[in-house]
Amino acid sequence: MYWFLLLTPFIIPFILKPFLRNSLTFQEMGIQGILCMLVVVVIWNIGKANQVADVEIWNGNVVSKHIEDDWYQTSYSCPPCTKSCTGSGSTKSCTETCSTCYTDHYTREWFAKLSTGDKAQFKKIDTESKRRRDNAPEPARYQNCVVGESASVERTYTNYVQAEGIASTIYDTNWKDLPFANVVPSYPRVFDFYRINRVINGYGNNIKAFETALNDKLSLHLQKVGYQKQANVVVVLTTIQDQSYRYTVENAWLGGNKNDIVVFIGLGEGKEPKPTWVDVMTFALNEGNETLRVELRERLSKEWVLDGAAMADIMIEEVVKHYTRPTMEARNHLAGDVAPSAAMIWTAWILMLLMSAGLTYFFHKHDVDIIGAIREAIARRGRRGRYNRRYR
Repeated sequence: MYWFLLLTPFIIPFILKPFLRNSLTFQEMGIQGILCMLVVVVIWNIGKANQVADVEIWNGNVVSKHIEDDWYQTSYSCPPCTKSCTGSGSTKSCTETCSTCYTDHYTREWFAKLSTGDKAQFKKIDTESKRRRDNAPEPARYQNCVVGESASVERTYTNYVQAEGIASTIYDTNWKDLPFANVVPSYPRVFDFYRINRVINGYGNNIKAFETALNDKLSLHLQKVGYQKQANVVVVLTTIQDQSYRYTVENAWLGGNKNDIVVFIGLGEGKEPKPTWVDVMTFALNEGNETLRVELRERLSKEWVLDGAAMADIMIEEVVKHYTRPTMEARNHLAGDVAPSAAMIWTAWILMLLMSAGLTYFFHKHDVDIIGAIREAIARRGRRGRYNRRYR
């Protein structure tokens, strides 16, 4: 498909050539083909990049919080102005030259530095009044930021596995036809600058305290372990007793992100529910992490208590012992199989046809001779050189 799209811009002018014999030159046909081909190449590569662009969660903590003041100037034209003219009558032209004045700008930024190397900017003001800048109130979110608290950020990375044509060879991309597809949760995302709810509670409010304690303790552990093991932990709590639910979520999430450990816990009924099943999912069908899956599943089943902090400790202990983050470098061979989506290919096709038609009409109305212009420029330069040598 790629080569067909690249060659099509050159085929169209040749089809139109018999009808525009005297107004469309071979040079213009070549220019038209090259310009259209460049558009196809750009759209094709944008489409490929979109296919493999993904986001993973990095974990750390707030290192420090800062208020930073700065100052800069912008320029503009202002009086006095002077007017100068040249020529006379119909050839007279005038220009006005004014002085340059400057406006002072005063800025203040409230932000926190994170151990991941990122910066959480809570607010920034830009005013022409220094007093207004100096008297600006602190944002509530900056005041509530606590040095040392857990912080997560979203980082983009290349994920070949999620590309169309590749994902379907590993996962069931028709997951909406699978059991429990209507209750597949959304993947957790960062909110409120750096917070995340990594525990998905599909059980109910009667274990809300357990959910909160588990979420907080996992995030606390991941301040260090997240960096050491390059890992992120997500927990899915559910009332669904059928373990196939785990595979529906895995197919919907395409295995999660490459640094994810997703723990599924199916809970029974009661005031202090116990797990009826436990399973663990890591990227690329648990590649390299089968031991983690087995050990963590067994420990949670045997040592279960409705204590979020205690369960978080068990999860992190097993992650430290057994988790190995899969690398995307091991899948670089998949890069050649990545192609834009059908929508992007149709977009490239339509734009190429419209551009080709527009350029054909332009060349039909206007003569373009780039090669002739270059030859003329070279000839003029040669004549000027001979003239200079003659009268040196």
